Amino acid sequence: MPLDLGPGGSLEKHILEGLIKSEDKFNQSISQNFRTRGFQKGLTPFFILLNSLTSSTKLVKLISSWGLRRDRSNRPPPSPRLRQDEGLRVSKGNSRMKYMKINIVKLIVSILVCQLAGIIGSIFTAPSVATWYLALNKPSFTPPNWLFAPVWIILFLLMGISLYLIWQKGFAEKENKKALLWFILQLVFNILWSFVFFGLQSPIYGLVVIVILWIFILETILQFMKISKLAGKLLIPYILWVTLAAFLNFSIWQLNM
Repeated sequence: MPLDLGPGGSLEKHILEGLIKSEDKFNQSISQNFRTRGFQKGLTPFFILLNSLTSSTKLVKLISSWGLRRDRSNRPPPSPRLRQDEGLRVSKGNSRMKYMKINIVKLIVSILVCQLAGIIGSIFTAPSVATWYLALNKPSFTPPNWLFAPVWIILFLLMGISLYLIWQKGFAEKENKKALLWFILQLVFNILWSFVFFGLQSPIYGLVVIVILWIFILETILQFMKISKLAGKLLIPYILWVTLAAFLNFSIWQLNM
């Protein structure tokens, strides 16, 4: 059920409220022992999905600490008289109003779609990480293997929130449809890179794919910024990480020619 974002509220507060409910439901059905064993064995695809949902409240708190506030990319709220003409609720003698809603279902679906892309990519990645990738010559700035899973969980979660903010605007406008198309393209190439680099064990073709992926992410950010500045900003950590991954991909190709 959509939640009203009332006077003095914030986007982060109400996202947090909905995600806390989701977290409570998962915590009741998943024992602490299972979560502990999951970390010890490595994040399996199923555990990645559950962990993404149960850790989402922490990420929203992190977003809040960065000082990201309710998206103000649209024009300023209309005057009290105009709001009455539009049929929006306005309290008598009070110009405050409820003019933004948070749809928890859409938010969770958006996050799940992005996490699903990560799960599909992990199918190609997992078998090669401990074998082929381990034997490669790698540059000194290579992150430790354990860091990749939690970073990608966070990035896909940010990506899901970003997608939700665009979804909330609707896709009737041509500009919104264009932004969604770029988002889908970058998500497909994200999976494709895992398949090419790890699945096919090809650094050179992986480099080609990740360069295209970087371009698609940049275009997605630019398109999202036109609709929602917050949605665009949430993808900045993603493009920074892919930039690092592209340099790592290039260096691995050079060192293992």
